[in-house]
Amino acid sequence: MKLTPRIEKAIKVASHQHRGQTRPGKFRLPYVSHLFSVAAILSEYVGDHEDVIIAGLLHDSLEDTPYSKESLEVDFGRKVLAIVEEVTEDKFTPEGRKRPWRIIKEEALVKTEKVSAEALMIKAADHTHNLENIIDDYTEYGPVIWKNFAAPLSEMLWYHRALLNILEERLDSLLVSRYRKAVEQAETELKES
Repeated sequence: MKLTPRIEKAIKVASHQHRGQTRPGKFRLPYVSHLFSVAAILSEYVGDHEDVIIAGLLHDSLEDTPYSKESLEVDFGRKVLAIVEEVTEDKFTPEGRKRPWRIIKEEALVKTEKVSAEALMIKAADHTHNLENIIDDYTEYGPVIWKNFAAPLSEMLWYHRALLNILEERLDSLLVSRYRKAVEQAETELKES
């Protein structure tokens, strides 16, 4: 990945917007470590496609930070905003209450059937990184890791398999093969107790 001025700006915005947020797991790593990893994975499969890498860095900004659509568009353009909107999940009710995990994921799957190839790449990179991290943590720490997640393992595996099916139908990329490997490994190696 070439560090362009726009990508550097996206790194700074992502770092600022997600400050104080951490990833689940023993080390509670800063959340931006995930965003940087997604961008790095994307760069392996999309080369220097700047808008996709920037959208990868900002893919959780609209759902998990106060960063507005208007600011995102001013800072990075309409194309990046459109891609980020395609991968954004609607996690809260209009009253600000957290919506049920299963409903959020069912809606995300329906939405994924209609999004652009760029958004599919981000979904694939995002979920590949998430699942590879879960497998690594499980290998090191065992079933105790499940206390960090909003859904039980069976639900998470359902979602990853359903997403993989959509990606295999809609996205022609070697990244899908990497995600398939992670899904199959999770299905055979992960246990709840």
